[in-house]
Amino acid sequence: MPVDREGGSLRPSAQSTVVEAPSGRRREQEVSIEPGGPVPVGTVLGSRYRLLELIGQGGMGAVYRARDLTLDADVAVKILDREVASDPKLVEYFRNEVRTARKVTHPNVCRLHDLVEVDGLWLITMQHVDGSSLADLLRDDGVVAVTEALRVLRDVAAGLGAAHAAGVVHRDLKPANVLLAAADQHAIVADFGIAAEVNRLGVATMDVAGTRGYMSPEQAAGRPVDARTDVYAFGVLAHRMLTGQVPPTAPARVGATDVGGPAADIPADTPPGLLVLIDQCLSGDPALRPADGRALVARLAALEGRREPTPRLAERARRRWLVPAAGLIAAAGAAVAIGRHWQKADSAPRPILGAREIRFEKLVAADLDAEDAALPDSVVRLTIDELEDAWAMPARAAADGGPPPSSTTADVAGRLFVERDRRLVLELSLGGAEKRFEAAGPRPLAVDAARWLVEETTPPALRHPTATERAEVCASSAEAWRFWRRAQRESRMQRWGAVRELIARAVELDPHFAIAYVELAFSYMRGDEAMDRAYRQAGVNLCGSLGAQWKEMLAAAELVWKGQMEPATAIVDRVLADPALSERDRQYLATRWAFGLFFGGQRSEGVSRLEWIADQYPGDPAAAKLLANHFLEMGDAGRPGASPAARR
Repeated sequence: MPVDREGGSLRPSAQSTVVEAPSGRRREQEVSIEPGGPVPVGTVLGSRYRLLELIGQGGMGAVYRARDLTLDADVAVKILDREVASDPKLVEYFRNEVRTARKVTHPNVCRLHDLVEVDGLWLITMQHVDGSSLADLLRDDGVVAVTEALRVLRDVAAGLGAAHAAGVVHRDLKPANVLLAAADQHAIVADFGIAAEVNRLGVATMDVAGTRGYMSPEQAAGRPVDARTDVYAFGVLAHRMLTGQVPPTAPARVGATDVGGPAADIPADTPPGLLVLIDQCLSGDPALRPADGRALVARLAALEGRREPTPRLAERARRRWLVPAAGLIAAAGAAVAIGRHWQKADSAPRPILGAREIRFEKLVAADLDAEDAALPDSVVRLTIDELEDAWAMPARAAADGGPPPSSTTADVAGRLFVERDRRLVLELSLGGAEKRFEAAGPRPLAVDAARWLVEETTPPALRHPTATERAEVCASSAEAWRFWRRAQRESRMQRWGAVRELIARAVELDPHFAIAYVELAFSYMRGDEAMDRAYRQAGVNLCGSLGAQWKEMLAAAELVWKGQMEPATAIVDRVLADPALSERDRQYLATRWAFGLFFGGQRSEGVSRLEWIADQYPGDPAAAKLLANHFLEMGDAGRPGASPAARR
């Protein structure tokens, strides 16, 4: 077979190929295959695959309906483009991906057969589905009736669930990759585990990077992805079927997190539970989405009447879909963490409790192994942290003492256990309502639990952050504010990598969030160019509504840069003495300033302030961590209670 050699790789040129003669006899004929162009219909590749019809052209190559002459059956054949096929590393990558995807055997997943080299071309052979695609249906009809959409969504969720169980992530779920069988219209998900991964290895096309409008924010930003990226695309797919439009919160390009445009109307007969599910799938925070396709299957099954979300939550989701586009942009990435919430069939919708404090009873541990004995307390502590940080909701464990429960205290009880696949399951009970959460670890479990507790206990108008709280730090997005508050906790614990990740997510949602940039600057050492860039961003985005305490703290930071520590300390002490400052903010600012003194050359003063924090806030982990390191470093001379002579 004549070939061209370029860089040691085989490239197809004009070649001798078997074609079908009109009489049905096979004969040899020169068929010109232009480099990068489609292979002509009628070509028989490797004396086995006769190309019958060109059915698609994508970023990786062309897809044909073909006849497998050995098995006498129709198959689909994807012929990889020369740019892809000429790279041995990419070919090996595809081989591994096909090997992985072949683990998935399910009626709602298009079966991949093999990756083979035939006549100098690389082919991916797969199941052929006689029918059309969901993209064809939407192109013709615009939208899909609710009943039909639910049927398609159930099939797609089942296919995703099977793939995720096998460790396969699609990364490019979209209408064109959902096939509808002509025989019974059941949906089949195609192109698993290939198209969206290639860009990471160097092929710069939109198809291989993911498809605009269907990429999750983390995928659009180039961050690592998992099954929850497919869950996000599932939410976009559902929205597209019901409204005819991609949701305004879907990233429109790599690096984007939202896009403007009118909000679409939702059909009146859409089940409330479906609105809630789609709203959760479209969360900008992966931790707030259903975990994977299996969770989607369970949630869709709940729509059949077994565990329907409460009318209040469903109506909230419907209203959120119909708010003006400006509101959607301000809340880009926010979502309602609903999960599997249920009530008795004869129970009436419950009013919001109006609680001002959450109080946790000790969680019941169900058959935990010895290695998991600390999990119940860890989940409670993390949930309390999340309530206090991300929602500014006072919370405590019953074991901590404090005032007895009052009419404004919401008592929470629950049960925690570990499933066979090591997933944590938390079942909470609150004022007659029950909720089940599942997650891979205690922190995402706590994030979901805290959101639900706030939404069940606190009227929307009283939830934090209020508009005033956002304005005081120049934030427009409530979800960005929550990321910033989480970053403050990580900052106190000196987990700088976590701080930078959380702030990156905050400013992705709210690019003009000035105080978030200040927090980012605090995570670097003086003299670091990254610190200077962060402060410049903060300065550019400062707003007129900046709170007095933040103006003071920025003034103190300016004095520190000039080496004027005494007047800077006076400013900080004045802020800390302000009775209007919340205890949480006082603890944060005191710790940050103590860190600044400790690492800024005034260690003795820093230690003194850390000891004050440890005294005022017993068990404070941030102060205890730095003090412990200091005393270990100093030995006996540094331990508490040492004589002045020893300290000298």
